[in-house]
Amino acid sequence: MDSILIYVASTLFCFDITKAKDAGGRDIEPDIRYAPASSRQLLPFECSIKPRSAQAATLIRNSELV
Repeated sequence: MDSILIYVASTLFCFDITKAKDAGGRDIEPDIRYAPASSRQLLPFECSIKPRSAQAATLIRNSELV
């Protein structure tokens, strides 16, 4: 459980996670839906995941998880 917490915290520290943008640069509102017959499992939706900085990108590239 501790490993999962560290992984999630590291991910949130290194990345900006925002709404995806359309061709005009406007935010795309995510269509939040859940998988049928599951216990609250989200279906895939579009988003933007980018390193927060050049230093964060270096940390990601040097990570053992990659």
